[in-house]
Amino acid sequence: MLVSGVQQLLRTPATGLVLLTLLALSTFLAGVSLLSLQIAFLGLVMAAAVPAISWLKQSIFLFLLGTMLLIDLAITFWLRQDHRLAAGSLGTKHQTEG
Repeated sequence: MLVSGVQQLLRTPATGLVLLTLLALSTFLAGVSLLSLQIAFLGLVMAAAVPAISWLKQSIFLFLLGTMLLIDLAITFWLRQDHRLAAGSLGTKHQTEG
């Protein structure tokens, strides 16, 4: 897809990001040329997605660790709340009987 000299300078993942950047630039310029705000905005969003994709690839394990931590905390608080509700309902049951 790229000239062989350019492919030798860039690694394979970087080549994909360069192609996405070129696509974003061409989409933005097409939107400006056609005076279409939707197409120009799509080009800007695609251009903003290039560094986001690169950063996400590098930090995916951090996201997974954070997600697992949040799920663990949610389960812990959910179980704690269930135990409190069960203890509270037993306490009110004993008070009405006594």
